[in-house]
Amino acid sequence: MFLRSRTTSPGSAVMRHGRVLRDHRASVARAQTRRWARRWTAVGIGTVTGLTTFVGLAAPAFAGTALALPGSVDGGGHHSLLVVAPSGSGGNQVYATGLNADGQLGNGTTTDSSTFVKVPGLSGVRAVAANGYLGGGFSLALKHDGTVWAWGEGPLGNPSHVGADGLGESHVPVQVSGITNATAIDAGADHAIAVLADGTVKTWGANHAGGLGTGTTNPSPGPVTVLTGVSTGHGSVAAGWEYSAAVMANGTVKTWGYGANGRLGTGNTVNSTIPVTVPGVANATLAEAKMDATLVRLSDGTVRGWGYNYSGLLGTDSGGDVLTPEVANSGEMALHLALGWNNSLATRRTTLGTIEVRMSGLFPGQGFPHISPGHPTAISTTAQDNALIVHPDGSVWGQGFNPSGELGVGDTDPRHGIVAVPKTW
Repeated sequence: MFLRSRTTSPGSAVMRHGRVLRDHRASVARAQTRRWARRWTAVGIGTVTGLTTFVGLAAPAFAGTALALPGSVDGGGHHSLLVVAPSGSGGNQVYATGLNADGQLGNGTTTDSSTFVKVPGLSGVRAVAANGYLGGGFSLALKHDGTVWAWGEGPLGNPSHVGADGLGESHVPVQVSGITNATAIDAGADHAIAVLADGTVKTWGANHAGGLGTGTTNPSPGPVTVLTGVSTGHGSVAAGWEYSAAVMANGTVKTWGYGANGRLGTGNTVNSTIPVTVPGVANATLAEAKMDATLVRLSDGTVRGWGYNYSGLLGTDSGGDVLTPEVANSGEMALHLALGWNNSLATRRTTLGTIEVRMSGLFPGQGFPHISPGHPTAISTTAQDNALIVHPDGSVWGQGFNPSGELGVGDTDPRHGIVAVPKTW
C-alpha cells in the first residue's frame, strides 16, 4: 500500500497547464495526416472483416465479461478503466490499463501496463471515471452500495490522505469520506464530482478557478455540497479541466468554474465560482465533459455542444471556441457520449433500428460496426484520441492512439482500425 499527500501552490496552475496543453494539441495535429471532421461520421461501418458477429447478438454481459452499461468504461489522460463481471463469486470488479506513474491503475504499484490488470479490493462496482492530463492521473469507482472510491494522484476525497490543496496520492483505492448514496460520478483534471440519490451534488479536490462551485477558489479535501435538484442518472454530472456541469431534474444545465474557451456555455469566457444556467438548453438528459468542451444529450436524442472545437470534436460546423450551445451534426437518437482531447464518440440509433458508434474530430475512426438493436453499448475515449467500445456480448474493442497502453492490447502501438482487446479477466 502506498499513501501520500502532496501540497502545491495553485498560483498560475490553470494558465501554465493551458499553455502546455495548447502546445501538446498543436504537436498532435501536426503529426497527423488525417483531416479533422466537424461532424460525427459512422466511418467504415461494415468494412472490417471478422466482426460479423456484431450484428444480431442478443446476449447481455455475463459472467467473465466486461459490462456493456453506461459508465462501465472510461478513459483518463493516459489510462483506461473497465468494469468486469467476474466468472467466480463476488460483485463486479475493476480492471485498468495504461500509464501508472501515479498509481492510477490501483494495483499497488507504479508499473505501467499495456493490458488490463485487476484493481484489488474492489467489488460490487457499477461505474468508473478516470482523468489525469498533464499532471497526475487518478481514478474513481462507484459501488452499488453508493460509496465512492479513489486512487492515483488527485482528489482522493479523504482528508486522511490529502494535503491542504485537496490532492493526494494512493496506489490502492481509498474510500471518499461521507458519501454513502451516490448514483453518478465524474473525474475532472484535479477535482471530482458526485450526485447523491436525493439530487444533491458533492465536489472535492483542487479549486483553482472555482470548479468546485462553492463560491470561492479554496480547495476542499473532502466532499462539500454545491447544488440540489439535480438529475440522478448516469451522466447527470460531468467534470472537465477546472470546471463542472450538472443536468438539473427540470432538464436545464448548470456549469461552474474555469470559463476559458467558452467551456461554461454562457456566451463568454468568464470564470464562475457558483453554478450558472446555460442558456438555450432544455430537456437535457445527460452531459459529458472532458478537458475544455461539453456535450449534452437532449430527450429527443439531439446533441448540443460548447467549448473548445478547433478539432471539430463537438461535431458542429463552427471552428475555434464555441461560447454558447450549438447543435451537433449527429442526427437524432444519440444514446451515449464520450469526449477526449481532440475527438468525441457517440452511439446512435439508426433508422434501421441498429446502433452504431460515431466519431468526430481529429483522427476519425474506421470500422466501427453496427450493434444489434435494443442492447446497451459502453464507449469511452482518453486524452490520447482513441476509443474503447464494450459490445453487448461483453467483448471489448479498441482503436486509435495508444502511447501508454491505454487500449489494453498488449503494446503501445496505435491501431488505425478496430481490434479486439485481449481478455485478461
